[in-house]
Amino acid sequence: MFFIERHLGNRPLVVVIISLSLLAFSLYSMSSVKLNMNTMDFFQEGSTVKVADERLNEMLAGTQQLNINIESLDGSEVITPDIMQKVESFQSDIKAANPRVGKTVAVTDFLKKMNQEMHGGDKSYHKLPETTQMAKEYLLLYSGDLRDVITPNMDKLRIHISIKRGDISEQIKIRDFATKYFDRDFLEKNKVTIQPAGFMDLMIEANMLVLKGQISSLIMSLVIVAILMYIIFKDIMLTIISLIPLVIGIALNFGLMGFLNIPLNAATALVASISIGMGIDYSIHFITRFKDSLEELHSIDKAIRETYKSTGRAILSNALSVGIGFMVLFFSKFPVIAQCGGLIAFTVTVTALAAIITIPAGLKILYHSRGEN
Repeated sequence: MFFIERHLGNRPLVVVIISLSLLAFSLYSMSSVKLNMNTMDFFQEGSTVKVADERLNEMLAGTQQLNINIESLDGSEVITPDIMQKVESFQSDIKAANPRVGKTVAVTDFLKKMNQEMHGGDKSYHKLPETTQMAKEYLLLYSGDLRDVITPNMDKLRIHISIKRGDISEQIKIRDFATKYFDRDFLEKNKVTIQPAGFMDLMIEANMLVLKGQISSLIMSLVIVAILMYIIFKDIMLTIISLIPLVIGIALNFGLMGFLNIPLNAATALVASISIGMGIDYSIHFITRFKDSLEELHSIDKAIRETYKSTGRAILSNALSVGIGFMVLFFSKFPVIAQCGGLIAFTVTVTALAAIITIPAGLKILYHSRGEN
């Protein structure tokens, strides 16, 4: 505390410059933060599960599954030549457009093979049947179970897409390509609907919810905290000063994530909101103690010095204990839990330091501008 008071307490402009520099670094680094949450994030590098998953993605078609369901609106059959040809072209085009697509399986594959075999194995007949009736007859002759690719009454079909594991951004591109491929004219003409499904679709939606939840929770938390600070201090400038440590802590948290290539997932998304809840206490204690000391001592410098000695030491002790408590999670065997614990410990510590460094600087600038000494 003596070091902070001596070297930073009397230099508010230096504190402002340092704070702005840290914010600029954080803004630059947080642009590299990626949204990426998948099941393999829960396992350490070299674990049996992760090694097996990597091997399967390297040697086979991929471990991610995306389904495209096509359903008739009026209950009619979906094995018409127009629909079958569209599905066939989709299967070839999605593999050509996305190298991570390992293979596709649909009822078209069965129909082409059966058409070939019904013509003595002639390869020139490895193509779709020319009529709906012929396709229906082939499916009636088939002795296996086709319920994974088409319903018994032939009003719904499913395209299975096997995809090699990658970033969520790549998976979103693949899903978007699949859903946009079947354009509105095709859907209206054939009276069908299209719907993505499967585990990969579920993970994409979960990632999008994490992103939306992160943005909305941060905005809502900061707004609510700002309202509470204004109710407590009844001063808009003190409210702004009280929020500075939170902004710095949150910015450095995302900056560190970008710098260390830590993705935004369900665990790391908790850090910012938790830090707001814990970090605002430091601002409340410091500013409240300062106002009480100022009324008693009638000197800004003396009031800040008195606040350093009492509340400042308490803030550092609290941040140390809370940080050590969350650092226990850093030793978890689950990487996402370890990342969450380490980031919370870091952000809480940074917020505490920001509170005892930036708040005094802000208070001095504010009260000097109001003509007080």
